[in-house]
Amino acid sequence: MEKYPKLFIKASVFYLVLGTLMGVLMGTQLITSAGFRFVHIHVNLIGFMAMFIFGVAYHILPRFNGRPVRYPDWIPVQYYLMNIGLVGLLTFYMLGGLWEAGMKSILLGFFSVVTGISVIMFAINIVSVLTEPKPVMTSTPVPLQAGNEEKKTLSSIPVSVPASQPVVKIPQTPPFPAASGIGTGKEIKKGETCDGGVMIGKLLETYPETRKVFAKHYGESCFTCPGQKYETVDQTASMHSMDVNVILKDINEEIEKALKAN
Repeated sequence: MEKYPKLFIKASVFYLVLGTLMGVLMGTQLITSAGFRFVHIHVNLIGFMAMFIFGVAYHILPRFNGRPVRYPDWIPVQYYLMNIGLVGLLTFYMLGGLWEAGMKSILLGFFSVVTGISVIMFAINIVSVLTEPKPVMTSTPVPLQAGNEEKKTLSSIPVSVPASQPVVKIPQTPPFPAASGIGTGKEIKKGETCDGGVMIGKLLETYPETRKVFAKHYGESCFTCPGQKYETVDQTASMHSMDVNVILKDINEEIEKALKAN
């Protein structure tokens, strides 16, 4: 699992525990302040529920729909903005920013905006994952046969047709609902080097030595993901917010070592 989706989920668990403790204090009448209810609600709603959804969505949806997020560099920014915004919002609410004019009120508004920006960043990224790509059209001359009165002469006119896409037959059906782009990568044979279009499953079958590269950059949990066998090197690099050239460099170094050893 990638770093920041995992951090979102860890943060959500922290806020869940914090919100539960607040609920216990309120339920036992140890805290009776009416303003504390606002804090309790936002810790559970934004801290627990929203952050848990962010983490799971960033990890699962790009894999199931076969499309990476449009702005992967936004994910760490969103993580910090969400936490800073939530803590600042609750702090200045408890300090009276909602009732007192002045700097406290200004800072309450500021941290509210920061939290809102974080949510909008998530919405833009996830909508880009769920949006289906438009088919690529190209102008191709297609021969047409004229009528009898034109003595069966051939002519051609440019028409727009979908650009052909290479399709590689995979040996078995993926163990999850098929998504656009998943399972359409290519195989790799012994003696060949790797490029971004190679499927991870085929790479590991041909060069098991490259497993250490994915464990190094993505963690061992990468191999428990049902999509790793059918995703390409390009797709996994994008989903993990990694530079694919760094991954390919390490992969091809391991391939070169394996070929020399044989």
